[in-house]
Amino acid sequence: MSTLVKITFSRKFRIFLRLARFAKNGENLRK
Repeated sequence: MSTLVKITFSRKFRIFLRLARFAKNGENLRK
C-alpha cells in the first residue's frame, strides 16, 4: 500500500471515530 493511501485511510478512520464518539455522547445526553 502506498503512503498516500495510508494517510487518507487513517484520516477517514479518525473522522469516523470522532463521529462515533459524538453519537455516543448524544445518546448519553438524551438519557
